[in-house]
Amino acid sequence: MSEFVSRDELKLHQDLLEQKAETRAANLQGRMDTLEQRLDGRLDVLGTKLDSLAGQVANMASEQSEFRREIRGELRSELGGVNEAIAALRRENREESRSTRTTLVVTAITSLLAVFGVLYTAQSTTVAALGNQLSALQAGLSIVNSPAAVPRR
Repeated sequence: MSEFVSRDELKLHQDLLEQKAETRAANLQGRMDTLEQRLDGRLDVLGTKLDSLAGQVANMASEQSEFRREIRGELRSELGGVNEAIAALRRENREESRSTRTTLVVTAITSLLAVFGVLYTAQSTTVAALGNQLSALQAGLSIVNSPAAVPRR
């Protein structure tokens, strides 16, 4: 056996090596294509999820904005109601103050009239009593000053 390899054997060996290399390259290309497809799929899913999250964030922001508007409206409404209640209480207080003043004035006038009535009655009674006493005094004086009656025989 000779130790020398013929050209045909070298060519055959080289063809086999090239086929193996091509097969490996094809396998690697297939794997890379598969990995690329999987990566693209995952990136698509991730992009979809990010879009969904962005939509949810936008919805939450709009809902929060709407909530703030509703709260502001309710607060304004409540403040308006409180302001109206305060205004009504002020009106009531004014009316009660007027009513109290009127009552005090009427009570004072009535009290003064009652005092004047009592004083007038006391004066009238005193004048009448003095008049009666004067009449009695005059009657007594007329009796005392009258001439003595001559007894009849």
